[in-house]
Amino acid sequence: MKATLEEVDVATEVAQFIARVANIPSDEQLPTNANLVKLGLMTSLVTTEILAFAQDRYAVRIGMESITATNFGTADAIASLVVTLAAREDQ
Repeated sequence: MKATLEEVDVATEVAQFIARVANIPSDEQLPTNANLVKLGLMTSLVTTEILAFAQDRYAVRIGMESITATNFGTADAIASLVVTLAAREDQ
């Protein structure tokens, strides 16, 4: 059985990951509630990188039907999706 994922921790890790992929300077933090689309950060490449990161880091598979503006709009939304999928896979 996997350890329970905490949404706030996942959101922080996802935001840090996106910041690295998007080459945001390390002295700047990407807020977990920042609108990734409005900031121009949600490119197809970044989306693909997030999918690989989530699969490797959290052992979840995000289906194409889950890749929506709602689910990928913020690091918080991505974290919510990851935690939900992880809970389903644990059952």
